[in-house]
Amino acid sequence: MTKEEIKKYIESKPCAIYGYQADWGCDKATLFDKMFAFVGSDNKGTPILNLKCEPALAVVLRDDYQGKIIPGYYSNKTHWNSLLYEELDDKLIKNLIDQSYELIKVALPKALRGKLTE
Repeated sequence: MTKEEIKKYIESKPCAIYGYQADWGCDKATLFDKMFAFVGSDNKGTPILNLKCEPALAVVLRDDYQGKIIPGYYSNKTHWNSLLYEELDDKLIKNLIDQSYELIKVALPKALRGKLTE
């Protein structure tokens, strides 16, 4: 997937906001001000997509996709993974974006979750 394709996919999610975070120098995606993704680069300039992930699954993904999915760069290494998205299958990336979005969604107060179905 390209960065633009990631942006379009994220923006297709109900109430998701995708925008530039100037002080971080990267793009971020939020659901009611709770971040579930950001797109930037590591210190070598390699494009990365950071996504929230269940801790046990995060470890499995890192093992299965060694060097392509790594502990969260610039973020909590237990709850976030960094994907070298240019090297991964589009279907996998979309699935992991969906999971990240859902982790934030289920943690929202009931009143906000209700707005997702309106």
